Amino acid sequence: MAQTNFPPGWDAARVERLIANYDALDEGKLVAEGEAVQEQPILQRMRSLSTWCYSLAGLTFLISCLPVFVLARAVLHMLTSHNADDGIALIVAMAFAGIPGILLLMAAGCIFWLGKNLSHQRHYTTCRYLAILLILFVPIGTILGICVLVSTGKPAVRCLFDKDKTSFVT
Repeated sequence: MAQTNFPPGWDAARVERLIANYDALDEGKLVAEGEAVQEQPILQRMRSLSTWCYSLAGLTFLISCLPVFVLARAVLHMLTSHNADDGIALIVAMAFAGIPGILLLMAAGCIFWLGKNLSHQRHYTTCRYLAILLILFVPIGTILGICVLVSTGKPAVRCLFDKDKTSFVT
């Protein structure tokens, strides 16, 4: 009789227990376990994409703080100066710093929300729209947006999103 080589940590008794476990399962449980095994790489990809989204959201948030600092400096300068023309400087600062800062902060929130929805497989269509908008964030957002679009375009990923019936956008 040929000697069987087992992987480290395995022996004949463990193999017998595994065989007995699968023999005891009914067909429905076997199918469910097989589907769970097939979903693991897809779930890992979604977690990876969501981690990248969280990282980009954090970076975008930090960048959005810079215009806020410029605006705060303009307000501080206006409060300490007694020049009448400083009101115009404040309006210019708001136009060139405040508005972009707010837009970047909103973008950071959307990117964070995209990552959260990817990790929980919710709001399929919204994730696809946000990925399209993410392409505008050159270069990192472009790469990440295309990866999200390609990944969510696969039928197996769509099936994971379709399991959620609480999504307000389908």
